[in-house]
Amino acid sequence: MILTKRFIYGVLIIKYLRGNDKKIKSGKEITEKVGIPHRLGLQILTTLSQHEIIYSKKGIGGGYVISPQKITFYQLYEILKGRREKKQKCRELELLRRDIENIVYEELKKRIL
Repeated sequence: MILTKRFIYGVLIIKYLRGNDKKIKSGKEITEKVGIPHRLGLQILTTLSQHEIIYSKKGIGGGYVISPQKITFYQLYEILKGRREKKQKCRELELLRRDIENIVYEELKKRIL
């Protein structure tokens, strides 16, 4: 398990929202108070919202609030995996596919010849 910036920032965001008495906080306020890059912070907030870890309210006075559901560090990690790790898994699957193709090819070769 690689601790990515997305995961660490996600933990910081959740910790900040839990400590704010369920008050709605804007994305700008959250990223400033937590001290993370605004654009990346908004991406993380969107991802957390899509997975119902936090709720978002649009419009004037909108923002984010933490949901009452519990989440483990592993669940959060799975939600916030970085692209690099996803690419690594794709690479591993590609290597596995090639290995299987080679095994099948060698077996077919034995049976045909």
